[in-house]
Amino acid sequence: MLISNRIDCVFPGDVNYDGVANQVDALALGVGIGTSGTSRINASTQWYGQYLTNWGINIVSGVDMKQADTDGDGVVDINDTLAIHNNFGSNHTRSGSVTTGNEVLEIVPLNAPVQAGGLARFGVYYRGANGSDVDSLHGLAIKMQWSMVGLSGTGLHAVEYNNNWFAPTGNQLNFTHLGVNSADIAVSRTSGIDTSGQGLVMVLSFQTDANIQPGQTVSFAPDIVIAEGVGVDLQPRSAQIVSSPVTIMGPVGIGPIVLSHISIWPVPAINEIHISTEGSMPERIQLINMMGQTVIDIANESRREFLLEVADLPNGSYCIQVQTESGLMVKKIIINH
Repeated sequence: MLISNRIDCVFPGDVNYDGVANQVDALALGVGIGTSGTSRINASTQWYGQYLTNWGINIVSGVDMKQADTDGDGVVDINDTLAIHNNFGSNHTRSGSVTTGNEVLEIVPLNAPVQAGGLARFGVYYRGANGSDVDSLHGLAIKMQWSMVGLSGTGLHAVEYNNNWFAPTGNQLNFTHLGVNSADIAVSRTSGIDTSGQGLVMVLSFQTDANIQPGQTVSFAPDIVIAEGVGVDLQPRSAQIVSSPVTIMGPVGIGPIVLSHISIWPVPAINEIHISTEGSMPERIQLINMMGQTVIDIANESRREFLLEVADLPNGSYCIQVQTESGLMVKKIIINH
């Protein structure tokens, strides 16, 4: 089929019609959520120009709302993110521009240091210059990548949007496209109305490597390559990136007595964890969940036997840390009520 007038065509996934399907299109989709119009005949989400007359409603000046209906069913909704995923990175002959903004995207460790095998969690904060508010914001898109040194699995464990300041639950569309050691992420309001403010926009969790050697430390932070905020005008403005790393710590070796002289039972634990130690006198006992949060903390008073009450803790994997004058000893345990 010969397409002679590309402006009348929909390339499924290129919602803002800038010539490429990527995470920024999820921000444009957030502006159009709930809009309806003419459906496409023989609609497909495959990447080719599909003719449809304009709906007569603009996402932004020069871009008709029909571009947001990526699946062609006549309604702009969450299902239209599928074509963005399927055609991610595809191009056609169209281009857009990005202006330089004065916003700051800051990556802050939420639990530091992190014991090897636990989750390294980072808060992603978005603000204006010098602590001021971000003005006229409807969505935010970021592209990040990471080294696998100190990590395991795919690296990225989870992206949490629960406490997003500009797109709260009920007024939120979020989008995550995973690549190899990379992720393209977008979060948008769905109200079609800009807001202003500053604060937390998401929490990133990375799975650290449990096999980091005793005494070894690894410095890690995700690398944010692109960060762009948009208002309902969908004119992207780039943000300055500020990032702080977290230290991933392997167990501190203290000779052959490190773990062979700590007894922990039952395994898995049900309602109680019993700990018995020999060798160096424990100074502190801590139970840490996989979010890096200390849930039990006992400063020792010359004891070698400990009882941890865990009946009220959620099932899952935990780390027991035993601090002695010789170093830090770490052992994993599972709680399963």
